[in-house]
Amino acid sequence: LGTAIGSIVSNVETFQLIHVTLAMPMMFLSGAVVPLYQAPSWMRMAALAVPLTYGVDMARSGMTSVELLPTWLDLAVLSCLAIAFLLLAVKAFERTKPR
Repeated sequence: LGTAIGSIVSNVETFQLIHVTLAMPMMFLSGAVVPLYQAPSWMRMAALAVPLTYGVDMARSGMTSVELLPTWLDLAVLSCLAIAFLLLAVKAFERTKPR
């Protein structure tokens, strides 16, 4: 996600602003700060849209017996998102490459 955003913006300051604006809410929604099993249902649903949720869930299930989703599903979602964002970043870099 960072690579895709970095290829679109023109300078580092803009990237940092966008990154912090996206990263902070993603961190809080992912369950990294407050475990999602203690969160209200609307927050658990919103967390499913955040890629970090699946990594946090895998790490938490590896250290404790508490998991939001099965580990295989976390791994599958992270793999699909990694491929999708990599393809998006490649396309964005191709578009910005000088001819």
